[in-house]
Amino acid sequence: MGWAEKHPMKARMLMKFYNMRDEYDVLKCPRCGMVIKEAGTPVRGQHFALLTMHIGSIKCRAMTGDRPTCKCGCGTPVNWGPSRGRWRDYVDHHRSPELNERIRKAAMEKSIRMSREFFEKIRGFLPCTQSTLHERLGLRRKLCSQAIKRLERYGFIEREKVFYKSRWTYMIREKK
Repeated sequence: MGWAEKHPMKARMLMKFYNMRDEYDVLKCPRCGMVIKEAGTPVRGQHFALLTMHIGSIKCRAMTGDRPTCKCGCGTPVNWGPSRGRWRDYVDHHRSPELNERIRKAAMEKSIRMSREFFEKIRGFLPCTQSTLHERLGLRRKLCSQAIKRLERYGFIEREKVFYKSRWTYMIREKK
């Protein structure tokens, strides 16, 4: 199945633009009106590629007004959350303090639960140096270091800085 069969509306629209390309002075998105090509520049394939990516995108839908509203009931349209890849639930500062506290507690409990699982995974290797732990677990250094710092903060382990194999590292022990 080709691209045109998967996206028939986009394909028809792009063919219409392409067939009439010499007549267009300014190339705009038909849904939201965003200008793809300014007047005076020749139409090239890149303009159609940009239009293909733009039609139906989040930015296009946001410009046409397809945004959901805030869950607090105020009716304000919410923004797109790029880090989570979906629309936000609330507009900034519209969540109640009780809800913020509940979310923070749930995140803390999840963090402690994940730390406990990670601790059970490394318990058999202790005591050892942090670099040895990186090698044995096969995790990226940054992820492993963050997890170890979290374990120390929650009181599962203790770290001591030592000079080992001609470099400084941390000796990790189970906290008693």
